[in-house]
Amino acid sequence: MASSICLPPAHARCYNNGVRRQGRHCSGEMKIQITEIEFDFSLDSGEEVSKEYKENLGNSYLNKIMEVEEEGDVADAISDETGWCVNHIDYNVI
Repeated sequence: MASSICLPPAHARCYNNGVRRQGRHCSGEMKIQITEIEFDFSLDSGEEVSKEYKENLGNSYLNKIMEVEEEGDVADAISDETGWCVNHIDYNVI
């Protein structure tokens, strides 16, 4: 089970252990292609995020190619873009 510890979405910094990679190991700038992603849509207010919004956001990242400095930056980069923590992500290094 993937888990994450994160600050409120406004700060969008996550530290998680749900990252699984495929492909070669790289250090320095690299490109990755996202093959699977799951966000943490929990809100302190108890409100629910719509199913449509969740699906649209998840689908917008499937097969997306991103550039990151290091593999450990993948979830944080996505959290910075979306404002949501990443519970789980699979990707290929390209």
